[in-house]
Amino acid sequence: MPIRRVTFAGLVLVIAVASGGCWIQPGFGPSRQGYTPFDGGTTRANVVELDVAWRRTVGSFSTRPIVVGPRVVVTARNHIEALDIADGSVLWEHTHTDLVDPSYEPTLQDPTWRYDGTVHVPISVFRFGGEFRYAIDTGEFTGGITGGLSGPVALTAPAVRPDATAIVVGAFSPAGTLIELNYNGRRGLISFSTFPTGSPPITDAMLEGRRAYVGAGSDLLEFELDACNPIPQPFPPGYCFPSRTLHFGGTVRTPAGTDQAQVATHRASGVLNVYDPVSRNLTWSATTETDLAAPLASPGRITVGGADGMVRSYRSIGCGSATCTPRWTGDAGAAITTQPVSSGGVIYVGTAAGTVVAFGALGCGSPTCAPIWVGDANAAGAAPNAVRAGPILSEGRVFVTLESGELVAFAHQ
Repeated sequence: MPIRRVTFAGLVLVIAVASGGCWIQPGFGPSRQGYTPFDGGTTRANVVELDVAWRRTVGSFSTRPIVVGPRVVVTARNHIEALDIADGSVLWEHTHTDLVDPSYEPTLQDPTWRYDGTVHVPISVFRFGGEFRYAIDTGEFTGGITGGLSGPVALTAPAVRPDATAIVVGAFSPAGTLIELNYNGRRGLISFSTFPTGSPPITDAMLEGRRAYVGAGSDLLEFELDACNPIPQPFPPGYCFPSRTLHFGGTVRTPAGTDQAQVATHRASGVLNVYDPVSRNLTWSATTETDLAAPLASPGRITVGGADGMVRSYRSIGCGSATCTPRWTGDAGAAITTQPVSSGGVIYVGTAAGTVVAFGALGCGSPTCAPIWVGDANAAGAAPNAVRAGPILSEGRVFVTLESGELVAFAHQ
C-alpha cells in the first residue's frame, strides 16, 4: 500500500469526526466500550421526550449501523445506503449484483469509518472475501475487492484506530479452516482446524492500549501490537501466537475496555470477568446465571444486560473482593438482545420485544431501579420484532435496527 501523507485538512477531518459524537464502528470505539461522551442532546432530564422520528426498511439481515457526521450508514445483504440522520432520506446507496459472475451477490458486512474519508465494508462471496470502499460524502465507490476473489473472509467487525486496526478473518478450503487476527500488519493465529467446520465461536476484535483482544471459544486471546510471539512448526509460517491466553470456561463474548484500562468480558454461562492487562490478573468477577450481551464500560461503571431481561451495574474498580454483586439492577421487561450503551447519564438497552429501555446510569439510590423511559420501535399494529443492532447514539438521537430489517430513529419531539 502506498504511503499517504496526512494533510492538515485530513487531520481536521479526523479530529472533527472522532470528537463529534460519531458512532464510527460497533461498540462506539475500538475498545467496544459502548460509551460516548459526545451524544450532544439527550440526558436523564429529557430522555422522556424521545419518540420515533422516522423509520426505513433497509432489508433483512441488516448490519450494525454507524453514524458519520450527518449520516447513518447501514448494509443489508448486497446493499449499502447512507441516510440523513434528521429525516431518514437517502443520501446515497449502492446495490451490488455483479462481481465475476452475475449470479453471484456479495454479502456486505458491518461498515466502519477508517479516518480517511471513506467507509470500508468487508464483503464475502461463498468462501472468498475482500473489501468495498465508499467516499462518505458522495457514496462514490472508491475500491473493489482486495486481492481479487482470493482474499480471506472477514468474520467479525474490525476495531479501528488512526494508528491501528484489528480484524478477524478466515480462510476456508476443503482441507481445513484457518482463522487469524490481522493487526498492524501482523497475523495472529486464532484457530486452525483440518475440518472446515471445526472453528470455535469468534468475537469482534478490540484494541486497548498497545494490545489487541479477541474471544475464541472459551478463551480470551491477547496479542501485542508491537511484538510477535513466533509460532513453531508445524503451524503455518509467518504467524504469531497470542502473547497471553486466558481460559475462562464457557463461550467468551466480545470484550470491552474499561476506564481502569482493564478488559471486561463474560462467558455465555453469565459470568462477568474483569482482567488487568498489566498484572495479567483476573481482578474481579460476577456471576449472573443468565446469558449476557457484550458489557458496557462507562466511567466508573461496568453494566451488562441479560437474557433474563435484567440490567446489572457494577463499579468498574470492583468491590474489594474477588466476586462482586451489582450496585443496582433494573428490569427491561424482555430479554436484552444487544450491548447496553450510555451517554448523557443514561443507559439504553434493546430488547427482544422491539423496545429501547433507558435507565439512569448511576442508578436510582435503591438496589432495584425502574426504567426512566421505554420507546417502542415496532411499527403500529406490527408484531414485536427484536432489536437486532444498536442502540447507537448521535446528535440527541437513538437508532436501532429490528429483525424485520427496519432502521428506526428516535428523536426529541
